[in-house]
Amino acid sequence: MIGNRYILDAREESIDENRLYQARDVLEEEKVFLKIINANRYIKKDFIENLIDISTTVNDLGNRYILKLKNIGIHYKDNGEYCYYMAYEYIDGVELSELIAGNYLHPEAIMNISVEILKALESIHSIDCGMHGMYDFGYHGSLKMNDIIVDKNYNVKIADFGITAANRGENIRAKGNYQYMSAPQICINYTDKESDLFAFGIILYEMIFKRRPFGTAKNEKDMLSRIDRGPDYRNIKVQKSYEKLVEIDKRLLSRKNKFKDCKEAIVELTGVLYQNTVETERIEVPENTSIIDLRLIENENKLIKEEQLRQMNRKIGVIKRSAAAMIIVAAILLAVGMY
Repeated sequence: MIGNRYILDAREESIDENRLYQARDVLEEEKVFLKIINANRYIKKDFIENLIDISTTVNDLGNRYILKLKNIGIHYKDNGEYCYYMAYEYIDGVELSELIAGNYLHPEAIMNISVEILKALESIHSIDCGMHGMYDFGYHGSLKMNDIIVDKNYNVKIADFGITAANRGENIRAKGNYQYMSAPQICINYTDKESDLFAFGIILYEMIFKRRPFGTAKNEKDMLSRIDRGPDYRNIKVQKSYEKLVEIDKRLLSRKNKFKDCKEAIVELTGVLYQNTVETERIEVPENTSIIDLRLIENENKLIKEEQLRQMNRKIGVIKRSAAAMIIVAAILLAVGMY
């Protein structure tokens, strides 16, 4: 039991830090997502106190794409070591990293997920004030695939807002974090809104190609070297329906011609989303990379069209009922001689 309150649903032999696990809150008798962060030399002494303050502000935003933080605490292990735990609201979904582990995502699904990620970031970026005059918290600062929960309708909710800010702007360096860190974060512990757009660029690349743009770095020094060399777009060919996504991703990871903010990126993605109907083509990928299962894509398109048809039928039903009601009212008025 974690923090004398949370029991993990899955019987895991070991718990990976920095992952969201389904758990049971025995006090509130409800499901939650639970994350464990091992103590390390990068985490400040006032981390928990700061995170409580910041998470209250983040929760008050009421953004539908942000996973609400319900509880924070310290768990002491039998060996004398300790870790931090964060309990988040539960939704029925999977981590984005798990979602892309199977087949390639349809471009329309990628665009929907991307817009919702950016809307969550845009919400937090709107906060420009500092707390207690010590730090700003208008950014995520540690965005990664495992923070993003996706439901069956490709709607997202994102965890870990406020964690970097609570550490006075320094990334806490939990497991896997440096794979998504920007050069300023690695070099001088500087985090800002551009750090979030850079991390999102890495995530978008992963959704398109199922691999990271800089490969898998061994450590922070290696990651910095890979960032300096630039993302890997060599020998990569994509079908037309993915081309605009790749161009957007290049801007997100570029040193020049960057998006100035989330809003600009949202406008660009939304424009692509509402252009021509996305074709059911597969993406061409390099050797040794899995090929898209066309049957799944066709089925996904069929489901999307069926949902659109259901929504249209519901609207038509409302219109018909309204028209019928008006006819009945008119008949009553005629009967009593008011017409």
